[in-house]
Amino acid sequence: MDVGCGGGATGKLIKERWPDARVIGMDIDPDSLNRARQLLDAVVTSAKDPTLSDLSSAGIKAASVDTLILADVLEHLENPWKFLRWIRPMLTQDAQIIVSLPNVRNLGVMRQVCAGDWPYADSGLLDITHLRFFTKKTAVDMLQSCGYEVLYTGLVPDVRLSHQGRPDHTVLINIQGGALHGVTPQAFDEWTALQHLFTARLSATADEMESDTLPSADEDRNCVQMQLQSTPTPEEIWRQNQALQAQEREWLLEARQSPTAPIFQVVLRQAVRNVQSAERAVQSLVKQIVAPNAVIVLQAPTEIPILWPELPAAWSVVQDFTINDAIVALPNPEDAWVVFVDSGDFLAEDALARLGISIATHPQWRAVYSDEDLVDDHGRHSHPHCKPDFHLDTLRSLPYIGGLFAIRKDFLKSIGGLTSSFPGAEEYDAILRAAEVLPEHAELLIGHVARILYHRGHRSGSGEFSVNTIVDSGRAALLAHLQRTGERATVEYGPAPATYRVVYELEREPLVTILIPTKDQFGYLSQCVESVLAQTEWPNYEIVIIDNGSTAPDACNYLDALEANEEQMEGRLRVFRYPGPFDYTAMHNAAVEKMARGEVLLFLNNDTACLHPEWLRNMMRHALRPPIGAVGAKLLFPNEKIQHAGVIIGLSGGAADHPFLGADATERGYYGRLILTQNYEAVTAACMAVRKSLFLEVGGFDSQFPIQFNDVDLCLKLGANGYRTVWTSDAILMHHGSASQRAETEGSPEAVKKAQTVLSEGNDRMFRKWWNKMRRDTAYNANFTRHGRGFQHETVPALSWQDDWRPRPRVLAHPVNREGTGEYRIIAPARALARSGHLQSIESMQLLTPPEMAQLAPDSVIFQLQMEDHQSATIENWRRYSPDTLRVFEVDDLVIHLPMKNAHRPQMHKDLSTRLRAALKTMDRLVVTTEPLAQAYRGWIDDIHVVPNYLERARWGNLVSSPAGGGEKPLAGCKPRVGWVGGVSHQGDLELIADVVKATHQSIDWVFMGMCPDAMRPYVTFVPPVPLDQYPQKIASLGLDLAVAPLEMHPFNEGKSHLRLLEMGILGIPVVCTDIFPYQGGFPVLRVKNRYQNWLSAIQDAVADRPALAQSGQVLKAHVEAHWMLEDHLDVWVKAWTVSRPGQIPPA
Repeated sequence: MDVGCGGGATGKLIKERWPDARVIGMDIDPDSLNRARQLLDAVVTSAKDPTLSDLSSAGIKAASVDTLILADVLEHLENPWKFLRWIRPMLTQDAQIIVSLPNVRNLGVMRQVCAGDWPYADSGLLDITHLRFFTKKTAVDMLQSCGYEVLYTGLVPDVRLSHQGRPDHTVLINIQGGALHGVTPQAFDEWTALQHLFTARLSATADEMESDTLPSADEDRNCVQMQLQSTPTPEEIWRQNQALQAQEREWLLEARQSPTAPIFQVVLRQAVRNVQSAERAVQSLVKQIVAPNAVIVLQAPTEIPILWPELPAAWSVVQDFTINDAIVALPNPEDAWVVFVDSGDFLAEDALARLGISIATHPQWRAVYSDEDLVDDHGRHSHPHCKPDFHLDTLRSLPYIGGLFAIRKDFLKSIGGLTSSFPGAEEYDAILRAAEVLPEHAELLIGHVARILYHRGHRSGSGEFSVNTIVDSGRAALLAHLQRTGERATVEYGPAPATYRVVYELEREPLVTILIPTKDQFGYLSQCVESVLAQTEWPNYEIVIIDNGSTAPDACNYLDALEANEEQMEGRLRVFRYPGPFDYTAMHNAAVEKMARGEVLLFLNNDTACLHPEWLRNMMRHALRPPIGAVGAKLLFPNEKIQHAGVIIGLSGGAADHPFLGADATERGYYGRLILTQNYEAVTAACMAVRKSLFLEVGGFDSQFPIQFNDVDLCLKLGANGYRTVWTSDAILMHHGSASQRAETEGSPEAVKKAQTVLSEGNDRMFRKWWNKMRRDTAYNANFTRHGRGFQHETVPALSWQDDWRPRPRVLAHPVNREGTGEYRIIAPARALARSGHLQSIESMQLLTPPEMAQLAPDSVIFQLQMEDHQSATIENWRRYSPDTLRVFEVDDLVIHLPMKNAHRPQMHKDLSTRLRAALKTMDRLVVTTEPLAQAYRGWIDDIHVVPNYLERARWGNLVSSPAGGGEKPLAGCKPRVGWVGGVSHQGDLELIADVVKATHQSIDWVFMGMCPDAMRPYVTFVPPVPLDQYPQKIASLGLDLAVAPLEMHPFNEGKSHLRLLEMGILGIPVVCTDIFPYQGGFPVLRVKNRYQNWLSAIQDAVADRPALAQSGQVLKAHVEAHWMLEDHLDVWVKAWTVSRPGQIPPA
């Protein structure tokens, strides 16, 4: 029966495939049914409320329909629940039901909802005739509530969203007005699905319900509260993660004892306009974890005096001192580091400690700075400035170094101290002079700690100079710096306050070869060439068009005409023929070798257009500077949104990507990153200038990268040879974006798949070649995520750890879930190991991208039952790119041998054994809970560690269970309370005691928490499962006198752990359990054979003497506390999760 059969097309296909099948159609539309009658065996005209007599009149008998098709039907019904129950009697017992439903949990729909819209249409997900809307969960709930068992669920992709590409890790999805956090690849599939598909059958345990009953739900009393709860922003999450932890403080105190720890001396410029701010600055120095050995407070004599607290002896408060006077007055040693703090500002308590760690790690540093933020008078933090590492061209545009700024005293004196020639800009002048000491590699001398260690007050600064004076002084200091370096340039005020624009003079105008690759695309190419000719005032250039085998007549005619006019153009515009498959690298390398006569090469895509005459001159101002390698331009989409503003290594999970993509062209970007000339690790070759000599010096474009990342690789090669990459906003072009490649893939799934393969291969080659570069993009900041479009704060705590500080072995652990399995085996151990200081450990559900792997660089990575396709891909990435990281797999069950009645069995992969074997082949070690599991998996992997389950004292240690009738005398009239606690996978186990429960329910108050077989429901009090954080307290509140723990005699259960005994034991609840391996050993519990009489006698005997029963519970509690608390066995976990290496700091 095909309900909603329309004209009978589906039935026709069925009849063609199975001619003997009897196909019946049902529909509400008479015209459609008239057509269907010609194709099907019978049709039924459906009324709004059809009756069984309607079916009988068509010759359809009860229990006669073998297959029911509901293809996009139920969403049109006012009461689909009623229909599903009404049709049940017509189905055979083994009938299959096929259902398709539109997916309302669709990114396109959600985007419209977040925008405040719900646009009904004539068709699609929001078809105006749809009366009901479903997600996968609500559809399954509907089918189950109507007496159907769902056998299969599937998805039909939404082709409108196919361009998104399926992620292989957990991602953040930004939608209009909101964001979806922690979206797994499986969830992503649903978010990008158009329809849900289901197959089902009649359920043997269907509840009897009235056919017209609508589903009901308990009132959600938390809905208003949920609406009022604010969702923390990425910045708020990041700030929470940045808070100094107690264990970090201990490690910092430990680090300060190192013989290589530097000595700090502080100069505090204090102009007291706000006594509270002044005292805050002083207290921040007093409370430093690493105390400075000297502090000089420069107090302005005209200000209100401060009633200073009792200060350490090494402190002095002076007036009428210049800052250089203070530096001279500082005591020995000469290699101490001088830290400058402005009036109104203060330091994080770990500021000097963290600076000291980085300085000790980088002995070549002579100056160092940190990130900073603003703090108002109420202590509210805002405007975090997460800075790039030292980059000279960026510094020339924006004086971003300072706050926190420290410089070694002997080095500072060697460069002339802090001069008074530039009032208010003394530190800016000092850092520019420091950069001149090692001009080609100043980054080796000037370090950066990517952490907010300096807090600027609302009225920051000495107050001695106006803002205009400080900005003017900075400009003068920059001019003096340029004069000292011999660079001829002028300095203009920049496009934003307190910024500068350096205009480099051009002594000559050498020939520039503009190389434009193309294939067909006449419209784009002609626009590009004509814009170059019309919008380029640079007088000395030539254009070489690289034709990759154009066949379109208009493009061929255009190229032929250009070739015919070469002499007329005096060779200024030539065509280089390079037929064959598209290979950007090969065609450009060949064109440079055979055609390029210019001193400078300008790579330009054919879908660009020049927007102002000075674009090339402004690029040449940088390209002709000796220290500069590549120069990139600001590229805009035709809609005036940002297409290119530099390239960030590792962004979007791949080798590199563009930040700010889609931002408005008028935006300034993060601290001016869209409007200031600056350094990047790489820029795009859609418009890139590089001197031909440098291009040849590094071997041109690398043949490893024929299509993707050849430009990024070129920039990194130039950087490795000591040349800087510059991006300038002074050259602006329009760029459609990969027009030629897009033309090759449009409308061709095969071409799209090939392009995805090319991208994947390009990423792989980049990771292999430039793995160390993936760790840290020096123009970016570790406090920013590498997902999205850049410059959004990182929400995974470990990824913003101080990268050069590893106080203990660094371990990343991935739990399989955030339920019991993940909690006991991954989350709790990782938490306890970090809290105790044994490891620098963190657990996360988010799998890392390869660049994030390089950034975190853990000593070990733990995978718990990670066997989905995307998880396997991540594991392979660890093996391939980070082979020195110890890879550990965690299994706590015999997952290859589940009992037949285990509820998880239908959801398990049919090829689970193959998946597990494949995962273990990529691992260094396997950790299991029991010896039987170790025996079962022996031969699959060599290194197996057995780590039993333990209970975390911090969560369980202070809980007490209150038995229903414990004590000297049972409570009058109180039946003994016997209970079981567990999950949905224990159907077979509970059936072992079903008859016992039934036989004793009059004399025993039975309580089951977590699940209960339907047949036992009449005899027990059922307590639904609770969230994991409430789980220990909930068990304690059950008031159990006795717990039971039955297990089937099955290899799966033989491999289980004693966890249930621990949970009951720590609460003082005695246990009767199956006499099976996991419950054997030294536990003082009562073990029985799985026979009715054994269970019955054991339970009845136990509850007969309740004082003795309570005492046995206390004996079990003492045993668990003495032998099975997690905090007492952390060394076992350390051994399982790490490899001991020479020189490794011993565990705490």
